[in-house]
Amino acid sequence: MRDHSHALSAGVPLWGTREDATRDRKTNECRIAKMFGEPGVKARFEVIGVLATGSMPEELAAKTRADTEMWAPIIKAANIRVE
Repeated sequence: MRDHSHALSAGVPLWGTREDATRDRKTNECRIAKMFGEPGVKARFEVIGVLATGSMPEELAAKTRADTEMWAPIIKAANIRVE
């Protein structure tokens, strides 16, 4: 059996390259986003009160930033605190 501990400690992937891992991750993100857009999947989530939407991580990050910018002043003005 070969010793790959040096590769693991250096952060070097043993199978493929970092570019392969990034491409595979993006491919999977696209598949998941598409799946959440399918009517059957949406219907199953609606039964439990969840609105299923498919988006890419970049879109979610932009939405989160926009929501934070919108709600932060309101939360601060109302002196709302997390317990």
